[in-house]
Amino acid sequence: MIGISGIATSGKDLFCRLLLKEMKGYRIALADQLKEEIRPYIIKKYGVDVINCSTESKNKVRDFLVFYGGLKRFQTKGQYWTDIAQKKADSCKSTPIITDIRYDDYENDEVDWVKNKNKGVLVHIRKYWETENLFEMKRNYFDPPNEDEKRNDPKLMSKADYLIEWPHIESKKTKEIEDTLKPFVKEFAEWYKHRS
Repeated sequence: MIGISGIATSGKDLFCRLLLKEMKGYRIALADQLKEEIRPYIIKKYGVDVINCSTESKNKVRDFLVFYGGLKRFQTKGQYWTDIAQKKADSCKSTPIITDIRYDDYENDEVDWVKNKNKGVLVHIRKYWETENLFEMKRNYFDPPNEDEKRNDPKLMSKADYLIEWPHIESKKTKEIEDTLKPFVKEFAEWYKHRS
């Protein structure tokens, strides 16, 4: 199993999409079930289809998604969404790639689920942009969008088996973005294949 962590919009799904071109795997997102469960309510209340919407629209309901997901996690000590995903992981015939590992609050939380229960690896992605100082380029990193991510992201980064820092790319076509970021994914795929 491969778990992908990083704050919102760091490129976790993009990393998975590119990785699936390098190796056999099966995408699983913990948030897919969350979105399915509350989709009818969010459409009715906010007019947003969380299964098929823009980042801007998703941002309008992100706090509610975090609240509902957190409630279910609290009721099960962090295992509600991973128990559902485990059934999918058990039935897939290739490497499960979990695109949204975000929490390390409970003893058997998402990080433990990936690394210990499933003997998987945790990848952490961090997106940056550069500014030029007088003598050098400086990397700047995006801030977490909410308190949950602010609290958990440093823990996820410290427990990651593999760290990726890749550039934020604006105003480019999908192919150009993918071509720029593909080497990061290829390097990970090689590491994963040869890890001991």
